[in-house]
Amino acid sequence: MPVTILSKLLGHAYLSTTQLYLTGADPQVRHDYAVAMARWEAPQLQHSPAAGEPLAPPPCSSPPPPAAPARRTPTSRPELADTWALTLPAWVRDACLVWVRQQAHNWKPSQRRRHSHRQLRALALFWTWQLARRPVSGWVELTRADLLAYLDERIAAGRAPSTMKNVLYPLWNVLRLCQAQGDPIPDSIFRVDLPKEREVAPRHLSETEAAQLERHLRAHLVHDTPDARRDAAWYFVLAHTGIRLNELVDLCRGDLDLAGARLRIDQGKGRKDRVVYLSDTARQALDRYLAAWPSPAPDAPLFYRTVGVPLEYRWVGYRLRQLGDEAGVAHVTPHRLRHTLATQLINRGMPVISLQKILGHADLNATQRYARVADPTVERDYRQTMARLEQDTPALRLAPVSLDTWLSDGLARRGRVIQPGDCTHLQNLRGNGWLVKNAQVAAVCQTALRPRMRT
Repeated sequence: MPVTILSKLLGHAYLSTTQLYLTGADPQVRHDYAVAMARWEAPQLQHSPAAGEPLAPPPCSSPPPPAAPARRTPTSRPELADTWALTLPAWVRDACLVWVRQQAHNWKPSQRRRHSHRQLRALALFWTWQLARRPVSGWVELTRADLLAYLDERIAAGRAPSTMKNVLYPLWNVLRLCQAQGDPIPDSIFRVDLPKEREVAPRHLSETEAAQLERHLRAHLVHDTPDARRDAAWYFVLAHTGIRLNELVDLCRGDLDLAGARLRIDQGKGRKDRVVYLSDTARQALDRYLAAWPSPAPDAPLFYRTVGVPLEYRWVGYRLRQLGDEAGVAHVTPHRLRHTLATQLINRGMPVISLQKILGHADLNATQRYARVADPTVERDYRQTMARLEQDTPALRLAPVSLDTWLSDGLARRGRVIQPGDCTHLQNLRGNGWLVKNAQVAAVCQTALRPRMRT
């Protein structure tokens, strides 16, 4: 049913309201994902250990199910105000902490402490540099020349533009907060041209590297050990859905619909929910992983490192690098898996609009930066399209055609009929060096030569 009709049936004034009801109900995206994933997985399944390839470690007997995992009770941590940048002046610390506390309401609860540390670390980096170079006693003494000097020094040190933006953007936000509170901070300090970032190619794995890593992790599907089941489950969810690392860590049991082969991402980047779909391999890995655990509460974490200890950022990154080294693929990171999935799917025919929904991008340009179209894909699509075009083009005839019948034959092939009285008013048509006197012939020539006659 079209979403416009459904909106009227539900009594919604805006289509955006109706779309909130349709989470996951996108059969076209699911179909595009399934088709592209099937093309990607087909060569891997032929070399899968399940197809008869011998494994290095022999499978052991199935272990007894562990005890029901309990949610880890959060340990008490010191407040940021008690530990952050104690060597900085009080006026710097107070303003920065006030801004971070205000921003924390816009961050996902599970990400607040991590984002707060990152922003405060960037602010401490700048102020440590500033006070060592030119001490100031208040926000109003900071000048545009100080920011330009910081940028010049960072550029000379070979820092990437993104690292400089990560420092200056929080600084500007704190300055705007001080300006709103009445401090006479000049507007010129906000007019600083940041260096442009160069366009970086997607950091995806090559076809050979991706195939090596896939084969190595597929071996974990037949190793009947708790660690192998755990690693295969979170890896294939990460590699076959394209979710971010923080989205993987925040997954709960209630977010998984194993029967429907989909995951609900709660408050992803930009605090937006979305649905991603599971490949057959990811669903098989999750089924084997969940079989070893009793069904806990829906709000319990989906993945555990050990009993009672959920996955953590650093552990996933460290373990993923280990798995990559075991497979002979260096420098494997969660974000490289995301780039790899986007590249693999778009090179196997997935429309970029569907890929945008899978990755959760608000801007289509971001999706295009993630997905790198390979040259063989360009050649394949070109030849397929040209073949279809050439089928619709009539073949050239080498035999001579009578001048008296070529126009009528052409009209017949195109399904057009010219009545004798259509152009009786046209007596002479002079175009392209011809003098046409027959009215029926003139009508055809006028239609065919009109663009040329204008010039």
